[in-house]
Order: sequence, then C-alpha cells, then structure tokens
Amino acid sequence: MLHPKYFREGSEVGIPELSGYVSKGRPFFRVLGIHVGGMGICLHLKHNETGTEYALKGVRPDYMDDQTSIDRFLDELEVWLSASMCSLISEAIAVVRINETPCVLAAWMQNGDLTYTLPGLNPCQKIEVLIRMVRGLSWVYKNLGVIHRDLKPANVLFDQENLSYIADWGLARPVSNIMPNVKASLNSPGLERPDRTQAGSFIGTVSYAAPEQILGAPDIDHRADIYAIGCIMYEFETGALPFTGQTIAEIARQHINKLPPKLGGLFKRTELGIDKVVAKCLEKRPIDRYQTYEELEEILLRLGRRHGVDLDRCIVKLRYERSQLGKGHLKQDILLKKASIQNVTTDFAVVEFDDIAPFVEEASNLIALSRYSEAEKILRPYFIPEAIGFVDNWVPFHTAALNYALCLIKLGRLEDAERIFFRLDHNKEKPSEFYVNYSLALLNSKKWQEAADVCSSGLKYFPNDPDIQGNLTIALGNIGDLYGAKESAIKRLKLRRDIHSIEEAATALYRLARRKRDVDLPEAVSLAKIVGGLINEGLVLNPRHYPLGIHEIQLRRFAYDEQRVLTLCQKMIDSDTCPVIYRQLAFAEMVETLAEGKYVKDALEIIQKIGNNLSERILSVKMSILARHYMIGKENPKGQRVLIPEVREYFLGAEQNSTERN
Repeated sequence: MLHPKYFREGSEVGIPELSGYVSKGRPFFRVLGIHVGGMGICLHLKHNETGTEYALKGVRPDYMDDQTSIDRFLDELEVWLSASMCSLISEAIAVVRINETPCVLAAWMQNGDLTYTLPGLNPCQKIEVLIRMVRGLSWVYKNLGVIHRDLKPANVLFDQENLSYIADWGLARPVSNIMPNVKASLNSPGLERPDRTQAGSFIGTVSYAAPEQILGAPDIDHRADIYAIGCIMYEFETGALPFTGQTIAEIARQHINKLPPKLGGLFKRTELGIDKVVAKCLEKRPIDRYQTYEELEEILLRLGRRHGVDLDRCIVKLRYERSQLGKGHLKQDILLKKASIQNVTTDFAVVEFDDIAPFVEEASNLIALSRYSEAEKILRPYFIPEAIGFVDNWVPFHTAALNYALCLIKLGRLEDAERIFFRLDHNKEKPSEFYVNYSLALLNSKKWQEAADVCSSGLKYFPNDPDIQGNLTIALGNIGDLYGAKESAIKRLKLRRDIHSIEEAATALYRLARRKRDVDLPEAVSLAKIVGGLINEGLVLNPRHYPLGIHEIQLRRFAYDEQRVLTLCQKMIDSDTCPVIYRQLAFAEMVETLAEGKYVKDALEIIQKIGNNLSERILSVKMSILARHYMIGKENPKGQRVLIPEVREYFLGAEQNSTERN
C-alpha cells in the first residue's frame, strides 16, 4: 500500500519492486508529489539517474478495508494493462506489489488533465482531443469489448507534447450503485461544480452519466460513453456542464428528463459549430444517438480538416503486443503448437523470445496480483530442465524459470520448486531474486538451516538486499537463534521499513519476549511494547495484512488480555475477505484462550461442534482440556480414577513419536 507517512513529498525513496521497469540504473526516486482523490492515491516519482517521471497508483489507505474498492481497482488494472497497447490510452507499464498490495506503475502525464487545460485550448486542440478520445474508446471497445463508463475531463490526461490520453478505467463506481441513497448521502446546497466538491464522492460520474447509467439499465453499451462525450463537447462550447444543480439527485433527474440548454441559434454560432452533433450525442434514448464511434469520428474528422487539425497526431498506433490479462495462454498455445509443427525433428519447439515476451510479461503481472495458478500455466512450457545449463550467464530464459519456481512455491509444489533452484544454482550470474525465492522455498519446506545457508551466500553478493536479509531473520528465528534473528531483523528494518520487515521484526522480538518472560520480566515487557508498536505501524501500512493480525492476537494473549483476544479472533473469523488459513489460526487462538481461562466448557463445546475433523492444534487443546479438567485427579462414583481412553492413547502416541524422533 502507498501510505503518505512513508512517501513524503520531496523525499528520496528506494522502491526495489520497480527495478525491472526503469530503463537503467538503480530503483531510487524522488517523490515530486502525492495526489489523493476518489478511492486512489498516486505518487509522482522521478527516477534519480534517468530523470524519467512515473506515476505509481494504488488504493487509498483509508479504503483498504473496503473490498468493493479493492475489487474495483483490480478490475481497473486488468482493463488498463490490456488497453495500454493502444497509443491513445494513458500507459500502464506494469503491476507491482508494494506492502502486499497491488499497485500500477504508469507513465507520468506532465500537463495534467483536461479540467485544467480546457480553458487554454484553442479550437484545433479541442477537436484533436475529441478525435483522439473517440478513436481510443473505439479501439478498446473493438479489441477488448470494454466501455469506459466514467468518461470526464479529469480522466483525460496530457503529456509534455500536449497529446491527450484516456485514463482511469474503472476506479469510479457505477452510478447506479449510489442512486438509491442519493438524497440521503449528499444533499449539500450551493454546489456550482459538484464534480469537484468532495474527494471520494461520485458526483463527477453523475455529471457526465447517460440516463441509462443513472437508471441502472442492464444493457449499457458504448453509446453511454458517446453521451459522456456529448457532455464534454457541450463544456467545450460553453465552459459549463449541460446539467448542474445543488444535489446529485437534482443533476440525475435533469439527465433523465430535461433537455440541455440549446447551443447556438439563428444569429449565434458556437466556437466549434457542433451544436447539432452535441444535441445528437445527448439524446435521452441510446437509439437516438450516434450508433457507432465511427459515425461520430467521421463528423469530427471533417470538422478537423476544416479547422486545419494535424490529423497525424490522432493516428492509432500499437505500442506493443500485450495479452489480455488472464487470457494470454490461449494465444500462447496457438504459437507453441505452430512452433512444434515447424520443429518436428526435435523434442523442443524453438521460438523467438520477442514472440513470447508478452506472455512472460503477463505472467509477471499475474504474479503481482497473486494469481499464481494462471501465471504457472503460462510459464510452464518455458521450463526445460536440460536447457538451463546451456549458458553460464543469466538470460531471460532463466528469469522465466525463476518466476515459474516462485509460482510453484505459492501453489505448494515445494519439491518441484527446489529442483528448479538446484539447477539454477549452477549459474554464475544469479540475481538477488534467486536467493530470495530459493530461501523462500526452503522456509516453506521448514528446512531452516538450509534456508539460512542460502541467505548467507546471497548476502555475500547482495549485502544490502532487504528480502534476503528478511528470509535470514525467519530462518534464524526458527533455528532457535533468537538473538541472531533480532539483529538480522534490526538490520532489515534499517535497509527498508515495509510490511515484511515490520512483520519479521515483530515475530523475532515476540519470540524473544516469550523466552524472557520467566527469567527477566521487565525486559520481556519492554520487548512486548516494541512488538505492539511494530504491529500498529504495520497495520497502518496494510490493515489487511493478516499475519500481523495474528501477531496482535498473540501479543494480547501474552499480556493476558482475554476479552481483547476474543474480540480480535471473532473479527477475523467473521471476515469474508480473510483467507481461510488465517481464520483457522484465529479460531485456534480463540479456542486456546477460552481453554486457558474460565470458559473451558465453552471451548470444549465449540470443539465438539466441529466433529472429528480437527486440526492437530485443536485436537491438542481438546485432549488437554479433557486431561486437566475431566481426568487428572478425578474419580468416578465408585472411587476409581477416571481414565478417558482417547486421551490416554493421544498422549502415549505423542510420547512415542517424540522418542522415535530423538
């Protein structure tokens, strides 16, 4: 997540997640600005070495608990990445993951948006903007089957050459979602330009919305965007919106029922002379508007030729080939099948890397969105074990194998992943990501010492890599070297203070606090306070980072804050967005807390409701409750010691397993 607390205007920041996307040099940037609006936050970055400017966009911190906002942003990324193939669309370069939340890296538009440039545009420039807008929308509609639904001046951006581009594909909510609550939610008086009044409101969408959008019609199509273009053209001619009012509801009613004030007249000509074009775009019924973008485009082209517009600035070009996110494997299958037919004499299909580059790029974006199974499907054909040793230097083929192995880790295929890393280990020019992902595979396999060894090797070549250092922290903590883990965690925090370094430090210090509690209580309490501060800091960065939520529960148990533990556990268990694994952990923490306190019967009752399908941790709690409260020191009415067979067998079996391991 992009949080203003950690990205201050004027500061210099290292963002290693962007290292593969800057043209050259290290990923260090100056923050030139922080822009917050709607549900999004955008950083204006300038690369220190090249001077290239970028936009880094994510969901606002205060919207991170809103699943609708998260889903809408992910929808926008999916469309925007594919639409960026068109030269008339603001370019989304890649999806990156920062503080475990997806963000999009985009080209920075130096000359702002149409809202602020409109007053200075001459007639030729206005027509150029309209032609580029219509052609861009038409390309996206034809090639992706997507309509914009939120077209307005704020979503038309200008570069340093004053060329316009369509931006913001889906972050704003559909108008129909808010109309039922319009009167109750926003009834503010005196709003002359309601689309510029409140960050996070959706009035801007209403001001340019077609009647069918407002009414929530199920069959909205590209003609709704043509209506929005009509609103923009009206504004070009008059400097004002076709419909204004003091409330959203008032504006919405006018879009549905009222004709816009007439442009021009018998003795009055508008600047562009497009009053009839605007009127047709603003027809209430979609059937009465222009039926295709091409119809509108043809009229604008004739207008452009009369005004001497440089139409070469309006040509649609393909920036590059890029697969539609999540669908690239279909094109890839065709390409590889064709290559296999052409190479019948070998066991492998030979292809040019440039031909498969769009698919490899798509896999990287899918990984950033945690869509590992889709990425694995794309990368699978490019991993040929025999080919890894063909060259000693690191080439794109090795990177594809590395990313494939990462997907396997995330999908739980740890042995397969380790085999890939073992083969890659023979390469002489391994990048830092190799050591990060290899040690991650070993950590997931609970091979703590091997993971520590890989991290130590990696730090010899990349002594300041925060992720290698973080994995070393985890490995040392699980080996039992808690002081070593503490020192490693502190170094990691100094290298980069992000959600992972905070979580790793909290884990290391919490373990040390638990060890110290029985021998040095003041130090244990001091460590626990530091852990509490780290947890709070991390949850500000990303309130949906559930491992820290589990840490908070454990810390509250450490402090014997029973009620708070139960409240936090219940909140996580009831969360629809919390992954199952963390809900299960929260359930286990809750049951253990109940069993430790005065709610033993409640704990046992909850366990009994689950049935026989118990995790080892919950089964242990059940047997401990039965042993402590119903067996040890208990007698039946005949004065005989109580013996519960399943409890006896459980603990005898545990003792036998321990003996065998030793």
